[in-house]
Amino acid sequence: MPRLPHQPVHCARFFAPFSARRSCLLLAALPLVLAACGGGGDDDDDPAGAAGFKVAATVTGLDSGKTLVLQNNGSDDLSVGANGSLVFATAVGAGAAYAVTVKTPPAGQQCVVANGSGTASADVSDVTVTCSAALAGGVQALAGDWELRRCTRLGAASSARTLVRVTPTSDTGFTWGSGLVQYGSADCTGTGAPLPPTTIGQGEITSAQSAAGIAAHWTRMALVTGIVNHMVWSKTSATELCVIGDQNPSLFANAGAVLQSINVTPDGVCHVKR
Repeated sequence: MPRLPHQPVHCARFFAPFSARRSCLLLAALPLVLAACGGGGDDDDDPAGAAGFKVAATVTGLDSGKTLVLQNNGSDDLSVGANGSLVFATAVGAGAAYAVTVKTPPAGQQCVVANGSGTASADVSDVTVTCSAALAGGVQALAGDWELRRCTRLGAASSARTLVRVTPTSDTGFTWGSGLVQYGSADCTGTGAPLPPTTIGQGEITSAQSAAGIAAHWTRMALVTGIVNHMVWSKTSATELCVIGDQNPSLFANAGAVLQSINVTPDGVCHVKR
């Protein structure tokens, strides 16, 4: 029976022409195909996944038998008993901040975190924690005679190094004297002869801070000439004292920044214990 122009084609009518039935079957299957391919929706996959991104820290320098406790974002304590890479229990989401800090340093050691903070866009694996022996701080740690590492040649068979003498006067105060150690060689080898230091001024420690490889003391210096200036006196090992100029407010945000400045010209600012 011929179809009138206004009559729709019904797919269920078996007497419809084969071409019409095939078109109806394709149209009916199209939503299933779209659904299998995502339905054309605009939901993106979560790059962090349901569990989020892992935050790992690599620890070096931790002494055998010692324990270090790290934190991420002020919580999620991670107890570390050996060197190596460890992962915090709590992951962070995409775009979330992370901040790894030392909660409890190991006994007799100090640890510094590098690359410890940022925003997670993938698993975090570049956080490093470096531990070293804690250096004694305070005015008593500065006391003694200290000979500058840099040698000044005076002649064909003579040379000298600057000598600094620190004498404590209180829990935070000391006198500072300067002299020379003379050598009978052109390169400061052999046994040097120290000349009595002359008092240069009075120092007063105003603040102190320790980090890996340094115990820094910010100091107000009153010179015998009446001039007042500022210096940072730092122990970088048990037998080395480094002295660099400063100002008020300080040029250095922390002990790590002091150490970076010292490392630029260590022979010119660091002294060895005599």
